[in-house]
Amino acid sequence: MVFRLRQLRQLRQPRHGRALGAAACAGLATLAITATTAPAGADTATLPVPLSGAPLGLNTAPWDYVYAANTSAGGGVDVIQPLLKAASIDQLRYGGGSYADYYDWQTNTNIQNCLPDNATASFTSSCSSGDSLDFAQFSQQARAIGAQSFVTVNYGSGTPSLAAQWVAQAKATSGQGVALWEVGNENYGCWEVNNELAGPPENFAGYTPNTYTVVNGVYENPTCPQTIQGNAAGTQTLATSYAVNAKQFLQAMKAADPSARRGRSAARSRAPPSPTTPNGTAPYSAPTAATSASWTRTTTRSSSAAARAAPTRPTSRSCRRCSRSRRCTARSGPP
Repeated sequence: MVFRLRQLRQLRQPRHGRALGAAACAGLATLAITATTAPAGADTATLPVPLSGAPLGLNTAPWDYVYAANTSAGGGVDVIQPLLKAASIDQLRYGGGSYADYYDWQTNTNIQNCLPDNATASFTSSCSSGDSLDFAQFSQQARAIGAQSFVTVNYGSGTPSLAAQWVAQAKATSGQGVALWEVGNENYGCWEVNNELAGPPENFAGYTPNTYTVVNGVYENPTCPQTIQGNAAGTQTLATSYAVNAKQFLQAMKAADPSARRGRSAARSRAPPSPTTPNGTAPYSAPTAATSASWTRTTTRSSSAAARAAPTRPTSRSCRRCSRSRRCTARSGPP
């Protein structure tokens, strides 16, 4: 099976946008089942790239109303499911990227409308809202196409107890098993809800998520540690806070299910999504190799003991994070 890289790039979402949902991936599934064979002498710059036999994964999310209902009810799951199955999609990620850090699986609600000023709002508050695709239905639909579940727990506005209860329910409920668990989304970035930052050990006050604007000619979050303390010191603040607090999540999740495969967020240096802000007036502040390495060293050193689980192979083509500090998922079961 092969994809043309040019076609894949056209399906990628902006870094700060919502995660690519299963509904939006119907086109990707269609590409996946139109495998091609490169003719002899073809231009290598346009040759299809073969993919390995590892899990082929897509994101979906609680807000994905199209994947939550049939076409007769305004959705499209009855159309999408056969495409995903035909494409051999065998891993679905649930949580929805940044959405995972302000979503409550128990009530199937989110606090998006409470943000950015009230990131500690209750999931039953007046500013909370309900979601379309709950975990039980997501699990059922993943099993229906023979796919594993990869779930991101709420680190940003959740608790270790909330995460542990999710792990316990998934273990105890038929059809809801989870192959891989992830603590939080991109918690090295100041677009994420990150309530733990205000508490020990960093006690960093005043942070509000995703409040980007132009600061000294650069498009960034003025409440971000990296803006206030500088790139290196600010990244260290974020990393230390995450390492200490994510460890508590990992330990609680392991207590709920000692066999659970748990992972944490890792960072890599990469270019900004574009050289300027959306209106073209100022450059983005991009992570550097040094700050990405600082994040990974700190979070690995602090959480590795808590995150240790059965050996896994970092093999997925869905390119997310796993317990060996590499941004890939791993197939459950023996290698």
